[in-house]
Parts: sequence; structure tokens; C-alpha cells
Amino acid sequence: MSEKEKTKKGGFLVNPMISRLGKIDERSEDCTTYRGVFSKCVYFMLSIAAGVLLSCLLHLIEGVKFETDGILVSVNAPEVVVAAILGVAFLVCPFIATFILKTVPVAGALSCLATGYLVSFCGFLVPEYRLPILLSLAFTALIVAVLLVLFMNAKFRVSGRFKKILSACLLAYVVGGVLAAVVYAIPAFGAARAFFAKNAWLSVGISAFGVILATLFLISDFDAVRDAVDGRLPKKYEWQAAFSLTYTVIWLYFEILNLILKVLASQKN
Repeated sequence: MSEKEKTKKGGFLVNPMISRLGKIDERSEDCTTYRGVFSKCVYFMLSIAAGVLLSCLLHLIEGVKFETDGILVSVNAPEVVVAAILGVAFLVCPFIATFILKTVPVAGALSCLATGYLVSFCGFLVPEYRLPILLSLAFTALIVAVLLVLFMNAKFRVSGRFKKILSACLLAYVVGGVLAAVVYAIPAFGAARAFFAKNAWLSVGISAFGVILATLFLISDFDAVRDAVDGRLPKKYEWQAAFSLTYTVIWLYFEILNLILKVLASQKN
């Protein structure tokens, strides 16, 4: 397989930014490198850390105190206002970064900053989320570290067929999520809600599938970065590859958090 063919394999992925790398015909002597991509990933991860730090600093401001589950919690106006603003950035910035390549360093960083802030804010606001948030962070870091070691030792390669199967699985997962939302939103589906309530393991199993799916997409993204480097794509595309990887890591984190919360909820019931 030629280098050009390698970069063109695969179909639509969870983040269209990474799939676009395979459609780029540009080549350059000043090309994409692993060091360049992963150093920019660190930049986005530091943006997430900055969001957490900002949340912690704002939380120090004295606010309204109330008790929940025997734990004293406080919240103040500035952190709520910032949460609302960054909530919009969390939703909008990924789309801006996807469609306007030049904005990735700024829009991507704002998206990551918003992610870190909102996760931390929820931890302060809902005490029962604190342990799951930390556990999710630990498991995400472990999975990423293992995959990175395997990637650097060339332990896996991803075929175009594999990516297409992943895309089909993602579509089924999204459609299933939409149908579940409809079931829980419409009173007429009370029997279905009762069935899922009595069989919590089904919900846990679906969440576990989400974790597996996100992990497999991360493997696919690592392989796309390898193809970009082997295909000698211009260095400017390092930002696109780095944010794509970071975006998938964030998705993996939320899938793990969702799984942990559902496991804890099933144990309570």
C-alpha cells in the first residue's frame, strides 16, 4: 500500500477532523511529526487543567451554602455565570475548530478549558460526583497510557474495514441513545422505563459498550496520526490531529464517567 493510499483509508469517524486527514493530498518537507502532534495534545490537556484550576479558584469565593447528603456545599454567582458562558463554548467551539482549521489552537483550547471547568464545577456542585470524576480520570489516563505504549511499539494497525465497522457501531449507539431519550421523555413508554429500571444491568452494559467503542476510536485515531506522519502531511495539520485525539480522549472520559455513575446507581437500587 502506498503512503497516499494509507492516508486515504477509512470512513467517517466520531470526529470528522481526524477523517479529513486521510483526504488531504498536500505533502511537505516541513511535515507532521509525532513530537509535534503529541506536544500539541499536551497543550490541549493543559487547557483542560487550566479549566479545573479556574473552577477551583472561583469556588473559593464565598457563596450560598446548603447541605446535600450530609455534605455542606457552596456555590456562588461568578462560578455559575462562568459555567453558563463556558457551557456555550463547550458546545460551539468544537464545531468552529472542525470547519475553520486556523481556529483550532484557540477554539480547541477554549473547548478543552470549558470541559475542565464544567467537570470540576459539577464535582463541587454535586458531592456524589466527586469520586466518580476522579476514578474516571484515573481509568482514562490508564487506557490512554496503555494505548500509547502499544502505538509507539507498533502493536496495532487499523484497516479501512475496521473503521467502517466502528462507524456503523457508533451510528447504532447514537440511534439507541436517541431512542432511549424518547422512551424516558414520553409518558406512554412507562412500561419500557419500568423494564429498564428492573434490569439495570442492561443500562450498565450499554455504557460499557460506549467505553469500548470510545477506546476503539482512540486506537483508530492513533493509527490516523501514524498515517499522517508517514504520508508527510504539512506541519499545520498537527493542530487538527492533536485536537482530534484530545476530543476522543474527552469522549472516552465521559463514557467512563457515565459507566461508573450507572454502576453506583445500580448498586444503590
